[in-house]
This record gives sequence, C-alpha cells and structure tokens, in this order.
Amino acid sequence: MSSQSELLRQRQTRDGGGRSINNEEAKSFDMKLKTIIPTIIIPLLRKKYPYIEWTHITKIHQRDYAIRINPNYVATSNNPFISPDGGIILANGNPVLISEAKKQGTNNQRISQGLPRQALGNAIERAFKNFSELQNYMFDKDYFPYLVFVYGSDFAPGSSILSRLHSMVMYKNYNNIYVLDNPKIASVFVQTDPYSDDFIIEKCMETVDIVVRHLNMVQ
Repeated sequence: MSSQSELLRQRQTRDGGGRSINNEEAKSFDMKLKTIIPTIIIPLLRKKYPYIEWTHITKIHQRDYAIRINPNYVATSNNPFISPDGGIILANGNPVLISEAKKQGTNNQRISQGLPRQALGNAIERAFKNFSELQNYMFDKDYFPYLVFVYGSDFAPGSSILSRLHSMVMYKNYNNIYVLDNPKIASVFVQTDPYSDDFIIEKCMETVDIVVRHLNMVQ
C-alpha cells in the first residue's frame, strides 16, 4: 500500500467516517485519465498518425446528439451534458476513444485493520449513466470505443458489484475490448488492484488503433 493511501486510511479511521478514503482515492484515479489522455495518449497518436487531426474534448452536450436523433428535441433542463473521466478523443471529428476510471471499495484495508465492513459503494452508477447517454451519442456509428477501468475491493470475486456491471458487456467476459461488437457494449476492465499507467495507455492505444483502421484512416 502506498504511503499516501495509508495516511488517507488512517485519517478516515481517526475521523470515524466511512467514505473519505474511498472518495480521495477515487478522485485520484479519476484524475489519472484526465492526465494520461492529453499528456501521453494524444502526443503518441499525433506521432503515430501525423496525417490525422486529433482533438480532445472533455464534455458533450446532450442537445448536440439528441437533435440528430430527434430533430424536434427540446431540452427540459439548462444545457445538460456528460463528461467522461478521460473525455473524448476525436480523429478527424470522429470519436475514437471515450474513457472512464472508477475506484470503488476500501473493505480490504478495513478488514486488515480489524474494522467492520462498509456497504458497497455506487461509483459505477455514474459510469452506467454515461454508458446509456454514450450509446445515444454513438447511435449512428457501427463501433463503440467506450473503455471503463474499475478497481477496488468491491470488485473482488463473488462481489455483487461484478454482477451489476454485466449488462454493460452484454454478459460477456470482462477485460476484453469490444469496440466493434453489435449491439454496442462497453469494454470494461475490472480488478481489485490499481492499474499501472502502462496498462491504461496500452488499452487506450489499442482501442484507437482498432477504430482508425475500421474507419479506413490508416495511410
């Protein structure tokens, strides 16, 4: 366990709270994609595919894709949008990577300290919300480059949380890329331990490579 994680756990136990360590570590994991995508993935893509125009956006407004589905669409709230953790990478205006990072669960640390279990968290509910909206965003595409990286003790074998994620992959196995599957499903990577930067970079690049080939963008 990193010294930072240990200090967070000690503070959470000291304060008698049940969520602070999970919230802090979850925010840190969310930020990992916010850093990796613009500072590593985008430069790698520009070097590998210099003839493609690469754009990174952090949010998409519901009206922008809803109007393509229903020209009569009228928003019921003020400018709703979704903002995936890693944003959306566009290649010549085409979405080629949409990524999320969710950390959930601290029971492994609490049990090791003789502390009682906490209820399973709900971080993945935000990914489910985005999943549904992103299917609409990609409604006119025959691919779905949505990667979700989740880790934490809530995803240990036998956890009910694992079952909740099954609908995102149409009951297929986790830890696979399903970009070209029909119907559109997410590519969900699940483990209890944190992901290395190298693993995340590898899967992001692999996904983009699949899409640019699928779109016949490779020269």
